[in-house]
Amino acid sequence: MKNPEKHSEITQAVENTTGERELTQRDAFAYEEDQEAGTDVVYTASQKEVADTVHDMIVSNLDQHITIAEFARSLHVSPTQIKVSFSKVYGLPVYTYARMQRMTAASKLLAETDQSILEIAGKYGYENGSKFAGAFRSVMGTSPSEYRRRIIWEKENNAASGMHNREDAEKN
Repeated sequence: MKNPEKHSEITQAVENTTGERELTQRDAFAYEEDQEAGTDVVYTASQKEVADTVHDMIVSNLDQHITIAEFARSLHVSPTQIKVSFSKVYGLPVYTYARMQRMTAASKLLAETDQSILEIAGKYGYENGSKFAGAFRSVMGTSPSEYRRRIIWEKENNAASGMHNREDAEKN
C-alpha cells in the first residue's frame, strides 16, 4: 500500500457508510500513485477487474472496434461503469486507449513487414486508408508512409554504420 494514511481514511469512510468493520476484497479500495500529477488515484477492486477485462478484450481483438455498449453487455455492467472504471484504472478513455494499442501494433507491422499500408489498416479494422492514416498520425505523430520511410532509412544507416565499424575493427 503506497499511502497507508489514505487507506485508513477511506476504510474508515467505508466502515461508516456500511456499518460493518469487515470488508470483502471486492469492496476494498485499491490505490496507485499517479506519478505525473503527484496525487493518489483511487478505484475499487471491482472497477479494476472491469477495466482489466476490457483491456484484455481490446488487446485480443485489435481488429475489431468494440463499442462501450458491447463491453457493458458482455460484462453485465452499465456503459457508465465501463467508462468510469477504465478511465480511473488506465488514465485514458477506452477508445483512446484502444486506438493507441492498434496504432502501436500497426507501427510494428510497418517496421517489420512489407505489407501495404492498406493491408495493415485492414488488420486493425480500418477499411478506409485515410481514416487509418489519420488515426495513426494522431497517435504516432506522423503518417504511416512517413513512419515506414523513417524506419527503413534508420535500418539502412545503422547497417551502413555497422559495416564501417566492422571494417575499421578489421583494419586494427
